[in-house]
Amino acid sequence: MRFRHADAIWSGQLGLAAGAMWAAGVGAAADVGPRVTEYTARAAARFAAAAESEFPEVLAWRRAFGRTGLKPTQYRCASESLLRRLRTREELPRIHPVVDLCDAISGRVRGAGGGLRHGPHRRPSAGGALCPR
Repeated sequence: MRFRHADAIWSGQLGLAAGAMWAAGVGAAADVGPRVTEYTARAAARFAAAAESEFPEVLAWRRAFGRTGLKPTQYRCASESLLRRLRTREELPRIHPVVDLCDAISGRVRGAGGGLRHGPHRRPSAGGALCPR
């Protein structure tokens, strides 16, 4: 499977770090509760030292948003919004195991993350393309 960003993103955001992960078997019946609890607790523990708006990872996103002309405090990045919700409500919404796990990982690493669905009956191959829907 190949995962890439457009060249314009890399040239405009020189400090960008990105990663991808392949997971199988995380369907609607998957029990991700223990991992979600662990990652969410680690994310929440960081609020003892600072609010999400002071985290270096969030400040980096704000700078990146600012370079695009957006007002970073008016249009919060997904990770900042997620962390803010965790701080104010002390939990994250439970939607679907895949979404719940992605949200918990995003909170733990204080960065944006998300899930993309690969084709319904295909596994990625070395040269396969990602098929988001």
